[in-house]
Amino acid sequence: MSKIELARLLDGMTAVEEKLIALEERKSKTVIRAPAEELSALLSAQQPLLMQFAALENKRQALQDALGIGKEELFNILGQADTEEDYILSSAFLRLRDTSMRLKKLNDLNGRVVRAKLETKKNLLYILGIEEEQPTYTR
Repeated sequence: MSKIELARLLDGMTAVEEKLIALEERKSKTVIRAPAEELSALLSAQQPLLMQFAALENKRQALQDALGIGKEELFNILGQADTEEDYILSSAFLRLRDTSMRLKKLNDLNGRVVRAKLETKKNLLYILGIEEEQPTYTR
């Protein structure tokens, strides 16, 4: 086992996250103007990718433990990659970090849009007299 194997694993995680980003981007468009069935299909498409990512995360943790690379040592490698192996690992980690941040931003945006749409629908149901309780606001 080597740092190169860990870097390859991180690259695999990045590839899965890239696929999730593509689905999140489609979801952004779908949430705004498409029927619920289309959104449901995208959510179903995400499930195997999330499971694949979880499996890769478990492998990453096991490999890091086997190599004796804790969080602190990983950050030291990121700060100063002394060897080619360290540089490859550092680059893979930074790619994964950047991809994870992009995915989180998209996911947060989609979540806000969905919540806003739900609140609007709840308000309409209340105004039309279908809902008896006035919607409560958390913000």
